[in-house]
Order: sequence, then C-alpha cells, then structure tokens
Amino acid sequence: LRLYMAGLGAVRVAGGTMGVLLSAVGGGQSWDAVGDDQSPEIIDIYRLPEQLFRIQGHLLFERGFFQSDPHPGNYMLLDDGRLGLVDWGQVKRLTPSQQCVLAQLVLAVADGDEVMAARFLRAMGMRTARDLDGTYSRYAYLYLGSWADEPVQELGGPVQVEEACGRIDPLREGVGEFAMPILNQILTRQGLAPLGFPRLDSSALLR
Repeated sequence: LRLYMAGLGAVRVAGGTMGVLLSAVGGGQSWDAVGDDQSPEIIDIYRLPEQLFRIQGHLLFERGFFQSDPHPGNYMLLDDGRLGLVDWGQVKRLTPSQQCVLAQLVLAVADGDEVMAARFLRAMGMRTARDLDGTYSRYAYLYLGSWADEPVQELGGPVQVEEACGRIDPLREGVGEFAMPILNQILTRQGLAPLGFPRLDSSALLR
C-alpha cells in the first residue's frame, strides 16, 4: 500500500479495524517536509473509487476525451481533498457515436443483459468464430464488470477468460477503436484493486 500511494503524495498510513485512512500532503511533498505547525489533511481512501469513476465517466461520456494510462502513479491526492490526474501524454478522443455505443455496453453489463452486451460488442467490431452471445457477454463482463462476479469467476478469473472463451469460440476480431476506453477501465480497476478494492464494477460505477 505504501508503494502504491507514494506516487499519490501519501506517505503515512493509519490503520483501523474497519478501514484505512491516508494522511496525505498535497503537491507531492514528503511527510518530512511538513513542519510541526502544519497539519496534513486526513483523506478517506474509500472515496477514491467514487471520485475516480466520476471523473472517468465525465471524460468518457461528456468530454469524449480521456487519459488512457490511468495507473496509480498518475493519480494525485490534492491538499483540498480533490483527486488529480496527471501525465496526459497518452490520450484518446471518442466521437459522439462511439460514446453512445460505449454507454449502451456499460448499461447492458450493469443490467446483466447478455444479449444486449453481445449486440454492442458486435457494434464495436468484435467478432468470434461461432458468434455466440455467451462469448461476447463474457468479454463484456471482463471489460466492464467486476472480476469477482460469477461471469468472470466461472471461467477461472480475469486472466483465464480469453483462454477459456478461445477453446469454445475463438476471437477473430477485437474491439478496434474501442480498445483504449476499455483499457482505461481495466487499468482503473486493476490499479485500485491492490488498495483494497478488488470487487469494483465499472458498469455500476459509471452508470
């Protein structure tokens, strides 16, 4: 946890029986740089997913312009409690039609609608050898659902989904222009998992 949060300007961790609070100094200062007359704000780590996915949703669906490398080293906890995203060297734009298709896929996954999830992955350009709805839906849950839920776990977990699907219905074409927004969500959940959030569901948080 200390290693992950070092990039966020958080250098002291106070643990409790039910949660973790981070004592953070904004602006990337180290704890040693804070004098006795300065009191660093206590930041509740459990606000991070809500804050981060609110930002991601705004960028993806309102601005159509997002950071495509959202790992923990690119988050900064500011001294006023806000969350900052840094390092905008790798970005991607979405057209209104692309935003619409992505939003429909998010809703389909959130609703647990496998048929509609398959439909919108096809709309993104994905193709499999046998064109089975079940194959598409498993990819949809991998991309935008919770890795702890049954659709992913029944195939052996997130690392095994592609291999398991490939034995039944091999992937022929990927999601093309939608690869970066989907990667954005995968990396966001992957980055938050070691901080104590292994069950995050992009579709539920973006909805």
